[in-house]
Amino acid sequence: MNKGKLITLSVIIIAMFLIARFAVNPAETQQAQCVHTGNLCGDWQLSYAEQPLKPARTPKDFKALEGLKTIPAKVPGNVELDLVREGLEPDPRKGDNVYKFRKYESYQWMYSKEFDSPKLEKSQRAYLKFEGIDTLADIFVNDNLVASPENMFLVFEYDITDFLSKKGKNKLDVILRSAPIESTKYDAIYGGGTMNRSELVHIRKAPASFGWDIHPRLVTAGLWRPVSLEVRNDVFIKDFAVLTKKVDTKKNSASFFVEATINAPHKKLDELKTVLRVYDGEKIIYADKVWSVSNVIKTTKTLNNIKLWWPRGYGEQKLYDVVLLVHDKDGKLLDQKKKTVGFRTIKLEFKELEIPEGTDLKVSYAGNVSGKAPKGTKIEGEFKFFVNGVPIFMKGTNWVPLDASHSRDIEHIKPAVDMLADLNCNMIRLWGGNTYENDLFYDLCDKYGILVWQDFSMGCSVYPQTQVFHDKIREEIASIVKRLRSRTCIALWAGNNENDQSYSWVQGESDQHGATHDKLSREVIPSVIREYDWERPYIPSSPYLTEKTRLYPQKYAPPEVHMWGPRGYYKAPFYTEAVAVFVSEIGYHGCPNRESLEKMMDKKYVYPWDEKGNFNKLWQAKAVMPYANAPIEINRNKLMTKQATIIFGDYPRDLDDFIFASQAVQAEAKKYFIEMWRTQKFEPKTGILWWNLRDAWPILSDAIVDYYNSKKLAYHYIKRVQTDVCVMINDSFEVIVANDTPKKSTGKVRVIDVDSKKEVFSGKFEVAENAKTLVGKIDAPEGQGMFLIEYELEDGKKQLNHYMYGKPPFKLADYKKWYKAIEL
Repeated sequence: MNKGKLITLSVIIIAMFLIARFAVNPAETQQAQCVHTGNLCGDWQLSYAEQPLKPARTPKDFKALEGLKTIPAKVPGNVELDLVREGLEPDPRKGDNVYKFRKYESYQWMYSKEFDSPKLEKSQRAYLKFEGIDTLADIFVNDNLVASPENMFLVFEYDITDFLSKKGKNKLDVILRSAPIESTKYDAIYGGGTMNRSELVHIRKAPASFGWDIHPRLVTAGLWRPVSLEVRNDVFIKDFAVLTKKVDTKKNSASFFVEATINAPHKKLDELKTVLRVYDGEKIIYADKVWSVSNVIKTTKTLNNIKLWWPRGYGEQKLYDVVLLVHDKDGKLLDQKKKTVGFRTIKLEFKELEIPEGTDLKVSYAGNVSGKAPKGTKIEGEFKFFVNGVPIFMKGTNWVPLDASHSRDIEHIKPAVDMLADLNCNMIRLWGGNTYENDLFYDLCDKYGILVWQDFSMGCSVYPQTQVFHDKIREEIASIVKRLRSRTCIALWAGNNENDQSYSWVQGESDQHGATHDKLSREVIPSVIREYDWERPYIPSSPYLTEKTRLYPQKYAPPEVHMWGPRGYYKAPFYTEAVAVFVSEIGYHGCPNRESLEKMMDKKYVYPWDEKGNFNKLWQAKAVMPYANAPIEINRNKLMTKQATIIFGDYPRDLDDFIFASQAVQAEAKKYFIEMWRTQKFEPKTGILWWNLRDAWPILSDAIVDYYNSKKLAYHYIKRVQTDVCVMINDSFEVIVANDTPKKSTGKVRVIDVDSKKEVFSGKFEVAENAKTLVGKIDAPEGQGMFLIEYELEDGKKQLNHYMYGKPPFKLADYKKWYKAIEL
């Protein structure tokens, strides 16, 4: 045996010894009972009464409230669900019943439950864990105040060992105060919350709860996520994170950073034996001892010959289990934590668009810049994501609340994320009016290869700049970042939704400071992120108005925008001449299917129009009109009639025809937006996140799937144009193929005029990896019509697309005829 082979064999033997030395059977690891958990979910008692001038802050005072009532309750849950369950109020999802819950905004609530004292060994402690409290709470165990949390978004854990009864029975009470009433105790802010939602700027609660144009006003309260009792040893892992530092795509290796905080008595630190393992399924591929001479562990490790994680379409979504185990000096397992991760790097290249002098470009709504520049004019700027060093064209959507009663969110996650995968989305933006999602959501995004753009939960408002509020946000961001930083799918932290723009909405030209006044997004949040997660990019707001784009709007423009504007013809210059390279909001209204309308409205109101030709009161309520007596969204339904009229000359008065016409216009518009971006892939466009996948409530909206998971026509059109390799026709009648994969693609295409049945184009194509190519050009047709695009890839898979040509208005009868030819 030569010397080289001997060294190699020695290395293998040593590695096998180390793995055996530090290995534990995965099944044994999972069975180790280091933390005993008692479930406190299920049946509780709920008491409620109007909140007096001085709110009740103890169980004794609460029980003395005038008009107090008590009903059974469910946890996790929301108070409005308990009221409905007991028959005290109708289902708020039906008709305009949600207005009946307005009166409960001024109520206080108390959840009560008895539980048994856990058996504690000498070194163990009992912790009460709340995964979600909505929102302003006082927590009591056996009439002892435990804590007073005031944030809907955070997980709270409290050591209640000293409050437990020696007799075995314990009483747990959670008192909730009225969010709207408590918000009045804060100073009003000039600018504050837009759209009559001033309460949201002070209270750390899902912003959409206070009413939005896509969400009803339902100011919820409740224990909306699970409650549990945990028994812990005196030694346990308090925090554990795994972050990728760098990868080598040629060598298939990754360097990753591990950080953990161990809760342990100081005298035991030197006795602990801490082991780090990496599993590929049940196989251990790495094992080593980690020194734990203090309560904080920081170490960097390297894995070779592994598979990297890639976004959907660009490769495999390989995940590994990284496990940290803590043993005592005798080898007894004291605690363990597991993170399931994929190894990848992510980078965002951000540069303001620099507009050349002498161009006729104009700033329009929300910082959008559009207009025709001289031929050959190059506008420099970038908003491009790179994963493992590879540029990724982002195609996806926005994620709004899944349910106005957030305890039901968990029911909707799997069906909704499955639809994202079915639509081939590789990015989802978690919009800032929402909550932070359940772990199941991030699990599925890791699994399916869907990158997550995570807004922090603030939106469309000027928020307080006081030290008190800064401290609230600092605590929140630290908690959320630490909770999510090991998630492979998290691609970007964004400070908020449209707060940069909100300054100009309210203050206009009198604004002397603009978004630079917002220390939350410019100082507080990024400083916290730098402490806990240096791996990911951060932008202060979406869209982000830098000093350049705010002060010199004729010279610089945001590279990433929200494109709403006039909401007119989808081929208007506002859309077609926009110079932004990335659009993270763009939408078009579409009527829900008839069966959904019949579910959400009383029978006599399903037909939209009253005798005067106006939308009836239930269609207005579903517009969404947050207040029965303050219809700030009263004209929102007219978007559907307006957009249908633009395309078809008028809108049908027959309901079924109206539904079809509205859905057809929405489908064509969103398909067109995606194609407009994909046909300009990286020259210069880099991504499009359309608005939005699914509704949080039975409403009329831009969503392509309604609250009942009933799909509109746009769903099917979008699925066709978000395939990895897609053949499209642009308005210059160029046939273009976009390839969002890491491999070259070949195929053949033929284009047929639906009316004449004539083939107007045929050809073969070859498109490089992660690129687009021009296949050919069709002679511009006269009049109106539709092209059917049939193409076949090298694997024999046949696909369809279409292109509607001509100028509106079109005849609805013609479109119905064309639709039969392109129907799935």
